[in-house]
Amino acid sequence: MTLQSGQNVGQIIDNGIGSRLIEVDALVRTQRQDAGTGALAGLDTQRRILDNQALGRLHPQCLHGTQVDLGVGLKRTALVTADGVVQHVGDTGNLHQIKVSDIPAGKLRDKGTPAENISKFDGTKEEIVYLTCTADIKGKNLIFATRMGMVKQVPSEEFETNNRLVASTKLQENDKIAAIVPVEGQTDVVLQTSSGVFLRFLAEEISVMKKNSRGVRGIKLAGGEELEQIYLIGENPIITYKKKEVHLNRLKLGKRDGKGSKVRL
Repeated sequence: MTLQSGQNVGQIIDNGIGSRLIEVDALVRTQRQDAGTGALAGLDTQRRILDNQALGRLHPQCLHGTQVDLGVGLKRTALVTADGVVQHVGDTGNLHQIKVSDIPAGKLRDKGTPAENISKFDGTKEEIVYLTCTADIKGKNLIFATRMGMVKQVPSEEFETNNRLVASTKLQENDKIAAIVPVEGQTDVVLQTSSGVFLRFLAEEISVMKKNSRGVRGIKLAGGEELEQIYLIGENPIITYKKKEVHLNRLKLGKRDGKGSKVRL
């Protein structure tokens, strides 16, 4: 789902347990943070309900770890405390930072506040590819993957800043960020291209670098092909690709900068 300029993309919803949820349209996982200890707790995935404008709303009912495919994509959500800081990265490499206290509180059915009103985000020039809170990524490495197949690991400390807008990475000409994922103990990485090619290799083969580096090549791409997604093989190694299940842990273990192979669907 593309975030367009002027689209209502952010709001805070009080969940009644001392922490608040920030929601924006996009894709990924839901996280929950304990307001008292700051520790992340294992969370049920929240059901998402979208209105006619494809704007996200959170339904309070938990589905016990089950993601619901609504046909038009899911929202990206991050749960933070009232004094927290939200960071979101655009595909052009811009990292935007917003204090939770600057995001107007709203009711469950409110559409939220345009990101342009509370940050330097410009939806006419960039799309949000990653949303997090600073407390969630503290002490972790983030893997950046670009459409041209470049990858790198960056320590989260590289993104500690008081500025509202900084460059999160260095990109080659005409390249954009495809995905960003935090490393949480996983050992294997899988890259997926626009033509359905998958390449699995060890995460340690991705160099740890500064944020202002371009990275190393993760996969050899064919003409007209782009890197679309990056996965870390964890407790649930099964993804859905073109309405078919792909078992990532059954892919042959290769080497970074290989060609990968197509999966039989």
